[in-house]
Amino acid sequence: MPTKQTKKEKEEENKEENQDVLESLQNEIEELKKQNQMLLEVADKKALAGYYTRHKESLPSQVKIRVIDGNVVLGWKMVKDEVYKDPATMRWIEIQKIKVLLENEKAIELDYMDFVRRYEYVDARIISRVKEEGTNREALKVERIDTGQEYVIGIEYVN
Repeated sequence: MPTKQTKKEKEEENKEENQDVLESLQNEIEELKKQNQMLLEVADKKALAGYYTRHKESLPSQVKIRVIDGNVVLGWKMVKDEVYKDPATMRWIEIQKIKVLLENEKAIELDYMDFVRRYEYVDARIISRVKEEGTNREALKVERIDTGQEYVIGIEYVN
């Protein structure tokens, strides 16, 4: 009879060891998810867009899109970018203007810092990858998770 008891004890030990291994793996996965999220948030967006263009199968299923005053930002363009040193005060002066295209086909011009302060991120699910007509550039067809509305946004304007 002692062999059965020993067998049960061994099974208990194996269960405990397996539980410890499982917990350590789960902790490691959580850490890796956090690191991945951090890297995606701080990554150079143009370099990230280039990477996704070269590696089409590795496209994430969810992205963040920008919203200003309830309107989704479809794109933007720097229209004025002057940086110089004021000879009187010896301070650097930056005059940066950006033209922002919103979902309602309205284009607004903002100071770059106002743009950065005003936009908010909203989660969106990627539906498909498309080529823009005329420019042949990559774009994403996304669905806004909170409202269900669909948009086509250039790949460099997400996240």
